[in-house]
Parts: sequence; structure tokens; C-alpha cells
Amino acid sequence: MNPPPSFPTQTAVTAVAGASTYVGTVAASIHSANTAFLAQSTAFVAAPPNPAPDQSGGGIWAGGPTLILSSNLISNTANRSGGGIFSQGTLSVTHSVVSSNTAFRGAGIYNSGGTLSLTNSLLSGNFANDAAGAIYNGGTAWLSNSTLDGNRAFTPGGGVFNSGAATLVNMTFSGNRAILGSGGGIANYQGAVTLTNVTLNGNLGGIYHYGTSVVESFILKDTIVANSPGGNNCLLDIRSTNTTIISNGYNLSSDDSCTPFFNKQTDWNKTDPLLGPLLNNGGGNLTHLPLASSAAVDHGFGCPPADERGVLRPQGPACDIGAVERLAGETTPWLYLPLIVR
Repeated sequence: MNPPPSFPTQTAVTAVAGASTYVGTVAASIHSANTAFLAQSTAFVAAPPNPAPDQSGGGIWAGGPTLILSSNLISNTANRSGGGIFSQGTLSVTHSVVSSNTAFRGAGIYNSGGTLSLTNSLLSGNFANDAAGAIYNGGTAWLSNSTLDGNRAFTPGGGVFNSGAATLVNMTFSGNRAILGSGGGIANYQGAVTLTNVTLNGNLGGIYHYGTSVVESFILKDTIVANSPGGNNCLLDIRSTNTTIISNGYNLSSDDSCTPFFNKQTDWNKTDPLLGPLLNNGGGNLTHLPLASSAAVDHGFGCPPADERGVLRPQGPACDIGAVERLAGETTPWLYLPLIVR
């Protein structure tokens, strides 16, 4: 597993929220053509939309070499790409909330051929009129220890649409939707994506893959894909050639749609992972905690040293499948109650 890219610390810049800056045909609350650092106290809320039809970057347009972001971007709009952030350089997003942004494509974050690092963040309630409700990746992306919840797109990729190279570790996808497409959680379109200890639960369509060569790959390990309304936890486009969805073992699907791909002895198909609702189970992120009796518990292998919450792995004889490592004796704030019929 390759480490995420490192980013140097930069000096802070002063920004005025809600006052759009026009740069050619691109408008945003903040236009960054050089290296910038935006501190955690900075918030961009409801930036005025640019009437130009090809607007990108409703909250931030980043065209410089490096942007380091620890902020909240809420309710920004782009008529084209990147309702929250449009970046074509190096972008690091950490301890941030990117929520309720809208765009034609890549409503939360649009990475246009650059390098994206996302960690310890929440992308929630973003909406794309085309693809990529939360994140569009057309470059290189490292996504870790973050949650994508309730994002929507009309076409593939309610959570993430990838056409570049993406590595996802300790990520939670919950309740994301591709309304008229596939891959409510993740859609990979002629790109390469690798998932390790990821939990996808309750997305309208789990994962979708289309490719025409062996380098266009979708690889999973220690990952849960579960409870997709209407089925199709896994979907390989019938037009795909020379490529498929690949299991490196220790994956779990709640239906049989992943059976052709989750074909290792250590994979689980048609198995309910017994996940709790999306809650703050510690660590600051919203996650799905498995029950003690879940097949995900103690059935992983070669997991990262800690889970999405920062809990060390393993807590039992083996690590757990998915983004969350269950602590021994961990209690939950929810109950399964039996149905009593008189």
C-alpha cells in the first residue's frame, strides 16, 4: 500500500466568505492561483452563483500548485464542476465538512487531473445533476478515514466517480444514490480504484465498474458492500472488456451480485454484516459499527494499523472487515428489538 502524498505547511491567507472573485469565466468565493493554506476557522457558505454558463468552483477554485484546506464548505453552487471545490493542482482536505453543495458534475470536490488527499472529513448531502455527487476524480486521489453520506447524482457515482487512479482506505459510504445510473457508492469508469477496509452500506447501487483494458481495474480487500436498495451491490458493465472487479480476499457482500467477483475462499456472499445505523461511534466520524456477532468481526487480514476512528487493529484474533474495528465489549446506543405479534 502506497502512503498518501505529503504536503508542506504553508502560511495562511485571508479570505472573504461569500464574495465571489471572477477569474476569466471561472468564479468562486476563493480563487487560488498560488500555494495557499485555509485554516479550520474559515467557512464558505452560499457563495453567490456566477451567471457564466461554464462556471466551476462554487466555493473554491484552486489552480495553483498546492491548496491545504481545513474548513467547512456549505451550500455553494457551480453551474459546471466542483460545487464546493474545483482543483487542478495539489489539494489536501483534512478535518473538513463539504456539505449541501450543487454542481453539474463533482458537486463536493472536482479533481481535474491533479492530486487529491482527503482525510478525517465528511462529505454529506451534495448533489450533482450529472455524475459524482461527492467527489469526481480525474487525477490521482488518496481518500482515507472519511465518510461520504447522503450524496446524490443523476448518473453514476453518487459518492465517488473515478476516471483516474484512486486509493481508498478506512472509508464509509452510506446512503449515497445514483438516481438514474449505477454505482451509488462508487463508480469507476475507465480508471483504477483500490479499496481496503471500506464500508459501503445502504447506497442505491454499491459499486460499478466499466473498463476496456487490464489497467482499468476495480480491486477490493477487507471491504463490506451491503444493503443496496434493489440489490446490485456489485455491477460490472456488460460492455467491459479485458477487465473485471477483482477480490484480493476478505470481502463481504449482503447479496449474491458480488459472487462472480468475491470468489476467494475468505470472501463472504449473501451474508448480512449486521451493521448499526450511521452514528458517531467515536473518533469524530459517522460510521457503521458491526454487532459482536457480525461475520465482519475478526475475519479480516492485513488491515491498516488503525480503523477510521483511530482504534488500533486488531482488537481480537484478527482484524475486522470494513472501516470499523469493533472494540471488545463495545456497547452501542441502539438495539435490535424482536417483533411481537399478538
